[in-house]
Amino acid sequence: MTVNIDTTKAGISDFSGISEKLKQIKCMELPAFVTHRPDISRIKEDCSRLQGYKNIILIGNGGSVNSSYALYYSLGRTGDREFSFLTTMEPDHISFLKSRYKKEDTAVLIISKSGTNIGPLESMFSFLADGYNIVSMTEDPNGALMKIAKRKAFPLILHPNIGGRYSGRSSCAMVPAELMGIDISGFNKGCIDMYDLCAPSVDISNNPALRLASTLYLLEKQGKVDVFMPCYSMQLSGFLKLIVQLMHESFGKNSIGQTYFGGDSPETQHHTNQRFFGGRKNITGLFIRSESQDDNKRCVEVPCDLLDIRLREGSLGDISGVPYEKALEYEFKGTWEHALEKNIPVSLVSVDSVNACTMGEFMAFWQYVAVYASLLRDVDPFDQPQVEASKEISFKMRKAYNTGSRED
Repeated sequence: MTVNIDTTKAGISDFSGISEKLKQIKCMELPAFVTHRPDISRIKEDCSRLQGYKNIILIGNGGSVNSSYALYYSLGRTGDREFSFLTTMEPDHISFLKSRYKKEDTAVLIISKSGTNIGPLESMFSFLADGYNIVSMTEDPNGALMKIAKRKAFPLILHPNIGGRYSGRSSCAMVPAELMGIDISGFNKGCIDMYDLCAPSVDISNNPALRLASTLYLLEKQGKVDVFMPCYSMQLSGFLKLIVQLMHESFGKNSIGQTYFGGDSPETQHHTNQRFFGGRKNITGLFIRSESQDDNKRCVEVPCDLLDIRLREGSLGDISGVPYEKALEYEFKGTWEHALEKNIPVSLVSVDSVNACTMGEFMAFWQYVAVYASLLRDVDPFDQPQVEASKEISFKMRKAYNTGSRED
């Protein structure tokens, strides 16, 4: 396994109090995101019509973009094609994208499983009006996006019948990943390997997703309702949006569930460490890092004529020659060890390295964490009733604007 967890410093070692819940989990059916079998050949064929474009603008919200965003920042930024993720209908930002990406070099890929998400449709119409090439991905035959695609003869890629936040191992994320130049077969293998390791039948002692979900659940029962996620890897930080969505949308229901937040570290040390260490005591730390860097030779080189300059209780000479990889590790350990000194429960999720297979494992791991966390709280992992309510309100406002009954 290349995804590792350490919950030994979280203060939770006894799971006997949730034994009945764990028994129920053992009997659960495998989720659709596990049983789904992506058609790799079909995905590559769907991508062939887009290979001639230098730029891709990916329009969507939530699960329609967050898995792709995570893969782009971990593996896709070195590809030949530039990606931009459009999650708003903000007119100035749309204008900026149009000024940056010429229509003849750019394909606009809109993803909406239901085809009824209003914001992405509005953004798409702006690009359509200026003659950009539109490709659609949707699932519901009665959804607006499907009907638009058929009427306008847009190229259509089918979205599988899997909820957006769990759709990372499907055409929803694998089509963009293929266009990013990512090895989607290796990614798929990593997902499958982690699904096997985290399957419901695997006991909690050997099941990393169930162990982390159970640890965090029991910490919530102790009043640790905030989860701070400092991410000590720029390549993994793209996953933070997906992790937050998986947790909040899956089990933030019935007036229970933890709040997850985080950011790039060590940058977070310069602001959120104050909250982490000095704020309310309702918090636990969930650290994320990569154990190694591809560039593990580069060292800090301080010019000889600067070595004597004072720095804290030493000098610049004390940091000269330290590998950058070690400097990053020491930043992580500084925050980790200070948390232990302050008796703040902490857990760690790390990967040995960043590649297509390990990113498949990493994504699959968090999918299962979200499912188990939901079942432990006796809520449905796959619905999101409060997300839909705000969409209905905003649509009524748009409708009122066009019927003259709006309030300016």
